[in-house]
Amino acid sequence: MTGPFTVHPGSLLLCLRVPKTGSRSLGAALDAAFAGKRRFYLPNTLEFDGRLSTFQHLRFRRSQIRNLIAHYGTPSLECAFRHIEQKAMNGDLLSGGHIDFRTVFWRLTREVRIVTILRNPYDRCRSEYYYARQSQLAKQPLTRLDSGTIPLVAAKFDFNSYVDFLLDHRDVYGDISAAYLGLLPCTDIDAFFRRHVFHAGVLERSDQFARALGDKLGTRVQFPQLNGSGSEQHVPLTAATKRKLDLLYGFDFAIYEYLLNSSQQRAARVRHRAFG
Repeated sequence: MTGPFTVHPGSLLLCLRVPKTGSRSLGAALDAAFAGKRRFYLPNTLEFDGRLSTFQHLRFRRSQIRNLIAHYGTPSLECAFRHIEQKAMNGDLLSGGHIDFRTVFWRLTREVRIVTILRNPYDRCRSEYYYARQSQLAKQPLTRLDSGTIPLVAAKFDFNSYVDFLLDHRDVYGDISAAYLGLLPCTDIDAFFRRHVFHAGVLERSDQFARALGDKLGTRVQFPQLNGSGSEQHVPLTAATKRKLDLLYGFDFAIYEYLLNSSQQRAARVRHRAFG
């Protein structure tokens, strides 16, 4: 089964992990599925907090440099891309951190296709808040100072106030999934996915995502449940907060609905073949 997305035989594949969308599970699933292929590490490439704070920018660069040195012996992201350009072979996997497609697209001459899974933005945001808050409060007092903006804000405020903060900085924290995909509100979602995506699905149907990916790769793909954020049900979601999230993630909802509908259509085709 090929599904609606195809991959050119000369492409590299990018594991695009949007935070709090089952990204650890996606990474583990692809590591296993591509065990026979080489995997090339890239660190986090998309900076959010640093756009609001010099301190946060320095934290981001410190982490990025440490990971680049550990994997390539260089602090230069450009050198890492040159290494990939020279060494990667067709079908190899780019993975590691939270990598955005636009950064990869503009730095490699090789064709790159995306493998990703997205999540209902309501639940993604609640999971992000719950995980950030619990992780921050579990730290020793002194180590809390060296934290990202999201954990600092989540530990300080209730969920509704946390969403207010995100909405106040909508230009930074709005439409997170679209930012990682490199999509603008004027983009034709269907055209983008057909051009740049090898396989995509939604976390709520991860079993279907794994089966369809396995069909494309000619192997069995398992999607392990490695959610470390706890239950987002601990965080109440009022009608007023939903309206704020609709504003914050309007385009993310459109992308999610597109994938959800694609998933439903694939399931209907499978049922038709099985029982038709």
